[in-house]
Amino acid sequence: MSEDPKNKRREARKFKRIFVRYGHKQPRHKAVAQQISASGLFLATNEIVYVNGSPIVVEITGPAETWLVAGVVRYAIKVHPGLARFSKPGMGVELTTIPPPCRDYLNSL
Repeated sequence: MSEDPKNKRREARKFKRIFVRYGHKQPRHKAVAQQISASGLFLATNEIVYVNGSPIVVEITGPAETWLVAGVVRYAIKVHPGLARFSKPGMGVELTTIPPPCRDYLNSL
């Protein structure tokens, strides 16, 4: 997708925002997903941030149904609460198991 060797994204990200839930084995925490594509997204949160390489599940709710999507944390940053407005705390997540209707929904955003 990009000629920049540091950018490993396979698809262009859309600058949309949706509310999701996420967690290690169960989606227990809330976040805003942004920079969304069918292969990944950024979870904007400073609460529970998992380290790079951690498996994660993300609950994505579309207009008619909800999907549980498996992924892997590829980028993570947690910052001091006083600095959160100057930085982008959260996690970049590569989605690894995506049901086709969920992929269609993410592509439609």
